[in-house]
Amino acid sequence: MSLLEVKNLSVAWEGQVADRVCVMEQGRIVEQGATATVVAHPQSLAARRLLAVDFFRMVRS
Repeated sequence: MSLLEVKNLSVAWEGQVADRVCVMEQGRIVEQGATATVVAHPQSLAARRLLAVDFFRMVRS
């Protein structure tokens, strides 16, 4: 098992470097699960915010 800290979910998703992810907010895990599930159906506001920022960066490039 390994731990990789990233600032956006697209790195874990697109790079296929993680089978599972944990989303943290203010030092607490607010969501965890299979990467594909968290990216496709985020339950927490923090995960939705991360995905929105990633999407905005992709659109601007």
